[in-house]
Amino acid sequence: RYITPDQLADLYKGFVKNYP
Repeated sequence: RYITPDQLADLYKGFVKNYP
């Protein structure tokens, strides 16, 4: 299955929020 750019952006935002 593929990851959509929208999901990738959401994942990235969550990652940045956890690790500023």
